[in-house]
Amino acid sequence: MVMLSVNVGVLVGYIMGTHMSYYSIPWIVLILPLCYLISVLLFIKESPMHLIKIGKYSAAERSFRYYKNIKDSDNIHDQNKAMEEFEIMKIALTKGDPMQDAITFKDFCSRPALRAYGPALVLLIANQFSGLFTMVNYMSDIFARSGSTMDPNTCTIIIGAVQILGTYVTTLLCDICGRKLLMLVSTGGVAISLTAFGFFTKYAESHDVSEYSWIPLLFMSMDIFLGNIGLVGCFFVTLVEMFPVKIRAKAASMAIVVCSSFVFLMLNIFPICMKQWGISATMWSCAGVTALSFVYFTYFMKETKGKSMLDD
Repeated sequence: MVMLSVNVGVLVGYIMGTHMSYYSIPWIVLILPLCYLISVLLFIKESPMHLIKIGKYSAAERSFRYYKNIKDSDNIHDQNKAMEEFEIMKIALTKGDPMQDAITFKDFCSRPALRAYGPALVLLIANQFSGLFTMVNYMSDIFARSGSTMDPNTCTIIIGAVQILGTYVTTLLCDICGRKLLMLVSTGGVAISLTAFGFFTKYAESHDVSEYSWIPLLFMSMDIFLGNIGLVGCFFVTLVEMFPVKIRAKAASMAIVVCSSFVFLMLNIFPICMKQWGISATMWSCAGVTALSFVYFTYFMKETKGKSMLDD
């Protein structure tokens, strides 16, 4: 839902940027954080683990059922299985020794933790150096350089809608197909799409491609859609589930800091690469990163679908 909300905001930004003046946009955008704050206060539930720790067990059960999407109309076996997991979590959190819960440096060097660092780092690299987030910020410029004669702003708005579709598909498939399969489809699809986009732009440098102006939009739509069903849509949930439960919160927070550093780096070097290398080589570089990530995920990434909140 986080990425779905982000992508809706991106699309709104594309539309307003096309049809409104630069100085009027911020005044309208101010409304969105207020709407988000109200929605959080009214609709978003506190985590079940926190509610258990402060003794609100009934609220914790309702929160657990909410986040697990457990309804009274669901199969009774599935409900009982989920509630068994809730009871195990409740016992673990209420009977735990506070001294054992204290996190030390040794916990970050445990075997489960060390096994998680490699896939987590590759996931961070694939997420940002695939160019998915960066291209969203330079989309109009990319279409202007692609050789397409279509209006760059119109293409950008279409891409914004495709982003939302891809993220929504993730919410439907994430717990059905599993995280690993979506990551493999995502990285493989992004690598192929960007490679094809690079070949088209290279060909467009020396040939008239006005009859095929729709091709850059097609390849970029494939790239954004396939990227959003895995690398973007499943990013946060997969990242959190990789780490052992004891260090999960702190390790995930540190990973987000690293991800933010990668965001800053990519936003600064991407236009430089476009200028120095050209659009084709830049796209091929991003495709190479995702292709290597595909190979790594194939052999070393573990499936975390159905993983308990208390499992390492």
